[in-house]
Amino acid sequence: GRPFPTGVRAPVETRPVHVLADQALAVTTFEQLAGQFVVELAERQAAGPVWLTHAYFGRGPALGALRMVAVHLRHHARQITAATAVTTSPASVV
Repeated sequence: GRPFPTGVRAPVETRPVHVLADQALAVTTFEQLAGQFVVELAERQAAGPVWLTHAYFGRGPALGALRMVAVHLRHHARQITAATAVTTSPASVV
């Protein structure tokens, strides 16, 4: 798919209020919360279609929202990979 536009900020409602400085703890916490979300979503979906509202894209089916999350995570994975390559390359070490 197309890349996300450069410089677009996350909606205020989605920015974390508290930031976990410990990366391993942050990843573990994220995984736990994501797992809880998927379980709750599956339970609700069993009762009928579930719709979610995105700050920029509006209302849509939950499955579409999960697909967008996957695309968004790949976007950030590429950013992290690129940033890591720059900070660990021999040319960047002084």
